Amino acid sequence: MSLLEVTSLVVACIPILIYLIVLSSERGMKERSGVEEEMLPMVSILISVRNESTNLRRLCVSLQELNYPTDKFEILIGDDGSDDDSLAILSEYAQSHWRIFSYHHDVYGKQQTLKKMYQEAKGDMLLFTDADMSIPSGWVSTMLRGVDEGKVLQLGLTKVRETGWFSVFQSIDWVSNQLLIKWLSDRGMFLTAWGNNMCLSKSTLEAVRFESLPDSVVEDVSLMRTMIRLGGEVRVNDDVEAIAITQAEISFKSVIQQRMRWLQGVVELPIRYSLLAFVKILFLPLVLFLSFYQPVWLLLILAKALVLTLLLYKNQLLNLSFNRFVSICFIDLYEVAIYFSSFALHVLPVKFEWKGRKYR
Repeated sequence: MSLLEVTSLVVACIPILIYLIVLSSERGMKERSGVEEEMLPMVSILISVRNESTNLRRLCVSLQELNYPTDKFEILIGDDGSDDDSLAILSEYAQSHWRIFSYHHDVYGKQQTLKKMYQEAKGDMLLFTDADMSIPSGWVSTMLRGVDEGKVLQLGLTKVRETGWFSVFQSIDWVSNQLLIKWLSDRGMFLTAWGNNMCLSKSTLEAVRFESLPDSVVEDVSLMRTMIRLGGEVRVNDDVEAIAITQAEISFKSVIQQRMRWLQGVVELPIRYSLLAFVKILFLPLVLFLSFYQPVWLLLILAKALVLTLLLYKNQLLNLSFNRFVSICFIDLYEVAIYFSSFALHVLPVKFEWKGRKYR
């Protein structure tokens, strides 16, 4: 083998090695008890809504089924200038402990809405989720566990609702990356945060002056970085009752728009993490390059798929089946297409759309 082939082989094996390390160190997802009933704090759940009429009923039903004393939590929902039936649907489902607000912003609407509701919140602990989510009944008490131990930003795992091949790829991409982020967070390496399944204390938000954070389309990442600078930490809760379900993007274009927004939070990562992500995406191109000389190297795709399948199954994030394994075998094709396209458009002077507004 030439030096180029050897180098390509070594780099291609890095993602497999990473998944093996995570697999060997993960004990698997377990159901754990939440907060003791006599110690239940007052909780505020904050949700920003903009033109979510197709998703709100599912969210509202899951909110109504939360297993937490209604005198111990409130739900604050801020409508960010919707022009569909969102407000009417919210009024239909609202209960006595729900508070609905209506705001109008030109840009950064979600962040501005959350900032205003945070100042209205009565809870000692705050949970954040999105309008396209559905959450398990034990979500509140499960997400509260350990958050009162200093400046802690706790995240729950998020799965994508699987309705077809395209959504399956999105789900595999989401949960596999979240498990890597959890593994790194457990070792004090904090990469990112996701605001659709997030919990922290109100005192922590006061300490970081949440209402004064700079405008951002990745308000969750902005919050996380401010916390880390002030000595906080990020934890990923892998309890089954902390797993929330989000709706899949419906088209390649909408996924690209989503990833372009997320890239706004990635550009400030230390170079070592950016290189690690780049190596992960290079896996398929390198394997195809190696197979041009020796087709046997295509087996690396099967090896990586097998390790990733075991990791997701061990953490109860995957229903084991032949079709699911086939999807994992092709996940690298999906990731190459999505992430290379997103990065190219990010570098070019191309705007992306989010919540009906354009950003750069």
